[in-house]
Amino acid sequence: RRQLGVSVRVPQVVVAAFRRLKLTIFRAQGQRHLLRRLRVQIVNNILVLKVLEVAILCQLLRPGRIRIYTRRVGLIRIQLADGVLTLSGKATRAWLEQAMHILSTMPDIKQVQQHLTLADSPETVLKQAYKALQPPRSVRLFVTPSLKLVARGDADDAWIRQARKRASSIAYVSSYDDHAVTLSDNILLQHAIKVLQPPQSVQLSLNQGILRATGTAKQPWIDTAKAKAMTIKGITRFENQVTPAVDEDKILKQAIQLLQPPQTVTLSLNQGVLSASGRAKGSWIAQAQHAWKQVDGIQRFDTTNLKNTTQTWASIQSDIAQITVTFPATVAKLSPDAQADIQKLARLFRRALGIRGDSKLVVRASYKPNDSFITTLRLKAIKKALITQGIEAKYILSQQRKTDTLYKEQTIHFKLISETQP
Repeated sequence: RRQLGVSVRVPQVVVAAFRRLKLTIFRAQGQRHLLRRLRVQIVNNILVLKVLEVAILCQLLRPGRIRIYTRRVGLIRIQLADGVLTLSGKATRAWLEQAMHILSTMPDIKQVQQHLTLADSPETVLKQAYKALQPPRSVRLFVTPSLKLVARGDADDAWIRQARKRASSIAYVSSYDDHAVTLSDNILLQHAIKVLQPPQSVQLSLNQGILRATGTAKQPWIDTAKAKAMTIKGITRFENQVTPAVDEDKILKQAIQLLQPPQTVTLSLNQGVLSASGRAKGSWIAQAQHAWKQVDGIQRFDTTNLKNTTQTWASIQSDIAQITVTFPATVAKLSPDAQADIQKLARLFRRALGIRGDSKLVVRASYKPNDSFITTLRLKAIKKALITQGIEAKYILSQQRKTDTLYKEQTIHFKLISETQP
């Protein structure tokens, strides 16, 4: 007031505020009556004092441009012209609210225009949040009037964890809420598999937060899955369609003990199906197909991969009837192919003897006129080959039939007979 030579009534609160301020005044050269710039350092960082600076300057100084620098609110530019006070720069909502309250009590200020960027406004904080958190496109961020940061959408677990850490470092954010952020279905399903660790017999699927389990498993795993599933974030419901599995090892041991499979047979049990693979006699197969039902926990007996090594006498008879030996004209010696057929014939006949001891092998030949001698030689050659293969002569019968049909080569046929079934 002394410097300017003006009569201004200064409120006591303003005088008291001045006593707590350290002012450095720079006078412009040649203009002793006008203060061009004023740098104010606030003592104790009291926001009210910052507002009082504005009030004092507005009452004591003529229209001009003044800059006030503070560490708390950054750079604030104040301009006074014809009773209009213009504020620009960067501040906080709390600072602006107190400044507007005090300025409203000053009659010399006709109008206040503020173009401040509010560092703690929801819009500014939201921009900072997007920059700091870098959410995926599936996540949206919101800032409430109380500066609570809210995230919604779905994301992977890594981003959710990282966002929780970074949110606390965003200026002016009062709290962070990500309860509305859920793991995406594929990521959530992988997380559920990692937590529940289902056996291979259990399949997990996820659809819109509903986790479904199907298959078979032991009861302890089912109980554990029910308890843990709803603790997984993002799972809204758990549908358990898993059938309790019995102890398959124990059931298999019971089946083996009951059925007594030969060494050529392997038994296995999977999801209630008892499978037999390998080779076995027909008698054992017939017995096993009836006895497996006595074992609890077996639903079906599968013999698809089990070969029946026992042939019936009728099937052997049919196989022998399909064997023939052919001789070219004027040849009575067995060819290599004919000798192989004789070996097969001998094996089949021995099996027939094992089933029926009265089995006989009939060697039948049809010959044309004047070929009786060579036909006899051929039948003797076959009989000799059979005896060489271990078939006794008493089991071999020869039959010759004369025909008028002319053949370039002669074919010998065989038939299995017995006293009970000729």
